[in-house]
Amino acid sequence: DGANPNPNPNPVRSRRGSAGTAMARAFAPAMTPFEARRPRLRLEYDLQNAPPGSQERSRLITGFREDLKQALHLEDGVDVSVHSVIPAAEADWQTIVEFSFVGAEGIHEECCKEIDVKLRDPNSGLLSGLVTCKLDVSFFECGMKPRTMRSAEPRVQAVLDKYTNMQIPAGVLDLSRFKITLEFEGTVKPLLVPNPRVLRRRACYIWPYEVKEALGVLGTVLDTWMEPIALVPQQLEDFLASPVPFRPSASHEGLKVIDARLLKAGAHYVVEFEDRRSELLDLLADEEHDLIVEKFRAFDTNNNGAISRDEAQAYARARSDEGREKIDAQYEAFIAQAGNNSEEAIKEAEAQRDAHYSKIMEAEAKLLDMLARADTDGDGTLRLEEFAMAEAWWMRSTLNASRVELF
Repeated sequence: DGANPNPNPNPVRSRRGSAGTAMARAFAPAMTPFEARRPRLRLEYDLQNAPPGSQERSRLITGFREDLKQALHLEDGVDVSVHSVIPAAEADWQTIVEFSFVGAEGIHEECCKEIDVKLRDPNSGLLSGLVTCKLDVSFFECGMKPRTMRSAEPRVQAVLDKYTNMQIPAGVLDLSRFKITLEFEGTVKPLLVPNPRVLRRRACYIWPYEVKEALGVLGTVLDTWMEPIALVPQQLEDFLASPVPFRPSASHEGLKVIDARLLKAGAHYVVEFEDRRSELLDLLADEEHDLIVEKFRAFDTNNNGAISRDEAQAYARARSDEGREKIDAQYEAFIAQAGNNSEEAIKEAEAQRDAHYSKIMEAEAKLLDMLARADTDGDGTLRLEEFAMAEAWWMRSTLNASRVELF
């Protein structure tokens, strides 16, 4: 199987057409120091039991957050934000949870160190949570010093100790995977595919989330609104040039995958997406759409169609602060009303206030992450399409305390 040295820069095919090449090109993230430190834990949990949008997925995420908060004794105002929940590579019966801590300066690194300590203690509260009891204690990624793999089973630990410091000679080829390249609206990225000639057939599939992760779409504002539906080979013979679609797999409970046997090593594929980006913007009222454009133009002082990413992030933080102030104002007004100053009423109102705080912090953390990922070329700017998608997501994910009675 030969490599394809000259990828064809054809434009992406989209079921509903392109919603703007500039916007799509902006979501292939460069790794920032914050992203490099974002922690990841692995659960002995088959994500097929909790498909996206299901109550099981919601309970899994909520339980994970609550278990961490309780085990780490997080103070009020500090929360856990879950960024992604995906099957583990080549071990799809396990689940990788990527998350971060928000609400206090320096809390992120402090909590990561605490998790590292608790994973080494079999009696820690972290390993007795409803969800975190399923943690794989040998796996923890957080940008700190790599952890030594450990197991409670002596025979397994003996094997781990034997190979911990094994040196792999230079020049050894890894034949367990082969490389293809993916193209999406001007972005070209590699993807390693499990090799069916070496690995078990059940492990030799690629998933839609892997394609989105390779292209930098996973975890961004585009994630929900774009789904890969096929890989279209380029510069191959006619009988090999048919699109390779994601199809439901009976062995994976109907989830859509591509069999690795249908892909050619070294080949170049254009990704065909079901593109629903325009739907998000169509959900906006005319007033909301005009407000987004007005905000963007206020930042775009030189009228070049781009604004500073740092300015957009500062605006997002300021808007969150403003939202918390409006919540506080409604809370104070509620307590000041006759009949609402009893201990029970105050306690209930405080719980509601804290819940609204938490939603704002989660939304802010995710929005800041989206804005950080948007600057793919490193020039520190955002275009109108990117800003509008992020703003539309924010409007749909938070309550406007100036228009809604919260108490």
